[in-house]
Amino acid sequence: MPEIGRLDGNFLLVSVTSVPSSGWVTDKSKKIVRLPDIHDMREKIGQYYYDFDAECFMPKQDVSDVLDDVIDSLVSIITDIADHMNVKIGDTHTKTFSRWNELKRQ
Repeated sequence: MPEIGRLDGNFLLVSVTSVPSSGWVTDKSKKIVRLPDIHDMREKIGQYYYDFDAECFMPKQDVSDVLDDVIDSLVSIITDIADHMNVKIGDTHTKTFSRWNELKRQ
């Protein structure tokens, strides 16, 4: 029998359910996703979000991972803007950026 993944309000996979073939659909408004015949999503409940734009499941990210990505992007943007405008970033800020990059590599 075909199976669908049921999603919560944030599109996190919360259950896998068997359905008749007429119910084997993906529907964002109903928060359900058609699963392939062979899958391992029962083991992934609570660990994966469904991305309707990409049409695939994506692993749940820890908030600290997301913040690290945002901070990396901001540091890169600030240094690019400073370089573009020929603005010298003070030694204090350069050391802070360097320290951030060192911590990221650990």
